[in-house]
Amino acid sequence: MKCRIISHRGLCRKHFWNLRKGENTIEAFREGLEALEKMGVKKSIEFDVRATKDAILVVRHNERLSGIAGAAGFVRDYTAEELQKLDAGYGRKIPLLEEVLDEFKNDDVEFNIELKESGVIKRVKEAVMARGLGKRTIVSAFDDNDNDPRYKFPERFSRWDELSQAGTEVHFALLATGWKIRSLGGEKAFVRKAIEYGASSVNPERAAATKALIDAAHDAGLEVRIWVVNGKREYRKFEQLGVDAVFSDNPFFLQ
Repeated sequence: MKCRIISHRGLCRKHFWNLRKGENTIEAFREGLEALEKMGVKKSIEFDVRATKDAILVVRHNERLSGIAGAAGFVRDYTAEELQKLDAGYGRKIPLLEEVLDEFKNDDVEFNIELKESGVIKRVKEAVMARGLGKRTIVSAFDDNDNDPRYKFPERFSRWDELSQAGTEVHFALLATGWKIRSLGGEKAFVRKAIEYGASSVNPERAAATKALIDAAHDAGLEVRIWVVNGKREYRKFEQLGVDAVFSDNPFFLQ
């Protein structure tokens, strides 16, 4: 089967050297889906979810609001209404989870939703199920002790053990860095942990996506989705290894 392409935070990088300006916005998702459609690829987007001060779920990767949003503090310090007045890049707004689901629910889109903090899985599931999108959604998260030194940010991470709250109606995946996989004892231990939690997929970073991991996951009936792939040669390599899908900042990079 051809390796699928998932639009990572929407089409958020016009060129290799660009920052991810305007990512995780309705406009970025629309551009990513248009790119996939032009390539004749199944439409699939990935985005991140956090909770606001008033407990509303918004689509935002970073916990801090400095930089692209042009504001100080954290997502949790603002109400949803206040956040939506900020500039997420190119004059775009930070969308609510419900806005993204509603915008694309009738467009045969697969939703890959990453939980960026603990305590939001039940509300994500409720929003998904209320729109009949359970079969088109896969929820993912890093474990809270994935302490890879490269990713030490002041963020509140979610936990793998919360993912099972998605039940059987919504599939979920374990995200992991190579550091986390090694700390568990290697590829087979990572796959065993995914089976233990009831995951349908493992989502390792690309540097950790070895043939041994891919084969072990497939032998266990799990899909393998790699993040983040932005080069044609690397994409072809993973395709040959049998990877099921890759996340990409711009699908056109992989043509």
